[in-house]
Amino acid sequence: MLYIRETLSSTIEVLNYVAEYGVKKFTYMSSSTVYGTMNEVMGESSAHLQPISFYGAAKLAGEAFASAFSSVYGIQVGNEQQITMREVAEIILTELNLGTKIIFSETATIWAGDVERYRYDVTKLRSLGWAPKWNTREAVHHSI
Repeated sequence: MLYIRETLSSTIEVLNYVAEYGVKKFTYMSSSTVYGTMNEVMGESSAHLQPISFYGAAKLAGEAFASAFSSVYGIQVGNEQQITMREVAEIILTELNLGTKIIFSETATIWAGDVERYRYDVTKLRSLGWAPKWNTREAVHHSI
């Protein structure tokens, strides 16, 4: 299947290079598709992993492989902010000074199995004294 080859296999290949070359930090960019369709803010009790597409299933499997490397490379926790893929692309293009034009087809519908948006509730983490080091945009900036 295309998603296994292009998504999961490439993730495992990158993780193998990370281990082989002793990379100290690695950030895995997953997808909201691992949660399926949600109509509420995702919290500890509502964050069920229920991918509704092959892409979501491949991204979830990638999370599992990245987690297997977590004792060496660490795991990033999300925050409450939402960010679009267009915004991520714009930050990357700006930071790399590429001047490339983004061509993105924006329609009222999303592809089958995609999740339009989600936001994670980190209230319990905050009650334990945790706070995100960066906001979402800063995290993207520092990941480049």
